[in-house]
Amino acid sequence: MFLTRAAFRQQPVLFFVVGLLMVFGAVSYFTLPAREDPEILIREAVVTTVYPGLEAERVERLITKPLEEAILTIPEVEEIKSISQDGVSIIKPEVYDRFTDLGAIWDQLEETVKNAADDLPEGTFAPTVIDDFGDVAVMTLALHGDDYDMAELYDYAQHVRDQLIAVEGTKKVDILGALEERMFIEFEDSVLSQAGLSPDLIAAALRQQNIIRSGGELDTGDVAFILRPTGDLQSVDDIERVLIRSPVSNALVQLGDIATVRRGFEDPPTQKAYYNGQEAIILSVAMQPTESVITYSERASAAIAEISKTLPVGLGFDTVTYESHKVERAVYGVTLNMLQTLAIVMGVVILFLGLRTGLIVGAIIPSVILATLAVMGFF
Repeated sequence: MFLTRAAFRQQPVLFFVVGLLMVFGAVSYFTLPAREDPEILIREAVVTTVYPGLEAERVERLITKPLEEAILTIPEVEEIKSISQDGVSIIKPEVYDRFTDLGAIWDQLEETVKNAADDLPEGTFAPTVIDDFGDVAVMTLALHGDDYDMAELYDYAQHVRDQLIAVEGTKKVDILGALEERMFIEFEDSVLSQAGLSPDLIAAALRQQNIIRSGGELDTGDVAFILRPTGDLQSVDDIERVLIRSPVSNALVQLGDIATVRRGFEDPPTQKAYYNGQEAIILSVAMQPTESVITYSERASAAIAEISKTLPVGLGFDTVTYESHKVERAVYGVTLNMLQTLAIVMGVVILFLGLRTGLIVGAIIPSVILATLAVMGFF
């Protein structure tokens, strides 16, 4: 009775608070984040480091242990799990439950791993840090075309990604199904044997030739010139012209004379994507967690329409999945059910209690719903 008596005495204040909550609730209805799948907070990252041909015991000692010691210096990391296999080190750091701002922690993790990689054995591939397992795509798009190979599709996919990243509310755009390009050097063992060469000698010659370094700076006092050394391998012809010294005859052999060099794609591929039975490249678009998928998708769709106008004829650019439609139907379906419920309740209470009392009792429903939305928007 105390709350009822206090509310009756302070009616202006009560009406003001209730009215404010209802207005804020109505605004929150249109601005609250909405998506089909909830954002999942995953507190674990994966650090993968590759050293081809190194046995598991040495991977553990030379790669996994130094990286673990570096990662443990991050105070937010609770525990570390690691797997050392032949040629591969996999480390899984996990963050304490009390930390919710994982973005800054993962940035610190990447910086720590990058600094620790300088002390790893020569020949170790740069560690990769994966920390975005909880991101959910709000739409996926397919690039495809019979007249375009995978390299051309990938170039256009990068162009599309750069445009979509600029859309307000975009978190990231992943390119899926792209095949890595490779340079294939094919030879016959008998030809190599006759020249006194081996695959290891060819690989060593290519590594020695394909070096990208700074040439330094030439300062004349008035003007400074950047020196750019040449000689690195940039085409098939450059690779074919690489000279290899035979350890048997001490003669120089041009690689193109003993082997066939061609450009292609990784075989077998690590991932491939198809759209309607045709090879394609898929773009997966994720939005910021504070965005509503309905309003964000409207902005993204407008950008996609503009991008489509800039693509060449014969290049298909289609929407594969579009989460906004499902969310929009769900949100407006709930709204329709709420309005139907309100109409039925108002009709029943007015029928049995009269117009004035029925309106007072029935007003509880929209007041509570809008107040609930206001509280959700506040938190």
